[in-house]
Amino acid sequence: MSTTHDADRIWQKAMFSANEVCNNTQIAEDAACHAFNYVMSNLDKWDGRPIENWVGIIARNKALTLKRGLGRFADFEVHESHLTTETPDAADHSRLQTALRSLKPREVEVIVQHYYDDVELQVIAEQNNESVSAVKVRLMRARNKLKDLL
Repeated sequence: MSTTHDADRIWQKAMFSANEVCNNTQIAEDAACHAFNYVMSNLDKWDGRPIENWVGIIARNKALTLKRGLGRFADFEVHESHLTTETPDAADHSRLQTALRSLKPREVEVIVQHYYDDVELQVIAEQNNESVSAVKVRLMRARNKLKDLL
């Protein structure tokens, strides 16, 4: 008789929880990996409940976040022309780069982390020892400045 190692059992719980939400094995695996990374860096936040339940909840939330992120691009088709360096919207990219350069460094940082690196606001707040509301306000102000500049 063989027993499943604790890490395997926790991984299976994370995969099951994430797959319940997204019905996509690749997204579920990514979400489970993100969940394990989060748990390893935030063990001090563990409240004593069974660890596999905690990891499962985190994996489910990470899967929802990943699924939402992919939903933004659901109607976008990738063509070979998109893979070249010369694109018709190159001017738009340069306008965005110019607008980003006019923001304060902390505003650019929160825009890049949240929208390009897909870092959650909670994580950004923890990295900067700030409240989530302070990060939200900075993000909102940066978006408004970009809107005005573009």
